[in-house]
Amino acid sequence: MPDHVVAIFFLRDGTNLCTSLRCYEEVLAEIKSEYSSRLLYKYSAVARREFSTFYAEQIQNAYLSDETEIWQQQQAALQHIQALCQENGSSFDLVIFPILFDLNENYPFHEVESEILRFANMANIPAFSLTSGFLGQSAEDLWVSPNDQHPNELGHKIAAETLLPFLIEILGNRNRLHND
Repeated sequence: MPDHVVAIFFLRDGTNLCTSLRCYEEVLAEIKSEYSSRLLYKYSAVARREFSTFYAEQIQNAYLSDETEIWQQQQAALQHIQALCQENGSSFDLVIFPILFDLNENYPFHEVESEILRFANMANIPAFSLTSGFLGQSAEDLWVSPNDQHPNELGHKIAAETLLPFLIEILGNRNRLHND
């Protein structure tokens, strides 16, 4: 039985969004048809930006609109994990992993993270966001590839460096409680 359980929650986890561009062929075709006749379309990032904006809106809607069914299911699952941990004497903490997109003052997912933190607070689940470690970084420099926004080696390094003080704190505090 573990003493501590830490769950990493990716913002996409509260959605039914697909990670493959194949799932969005219709949206991509619509964007392409809108921009393909423009002279510099081949050389611009306008279409990629347009799709990213669409995807960001889908994530925001999954948490902040009337379309929250998946998020509600995830809340129930997190509460179930918390209950199992409590039954077995384990601590449970939630770590939020940001979406590596627009990591600047316009980061579009602050409200989504606030919603996750609101839920965690209401459910008495200690939570920590890794976003602060990523803000100010070039998102594209953290991707595995231009078509895969999963974190590369640098992205994992930033996550680990941001997470380490939190883990030291929670593990140290809980170990002191067990020893007292």
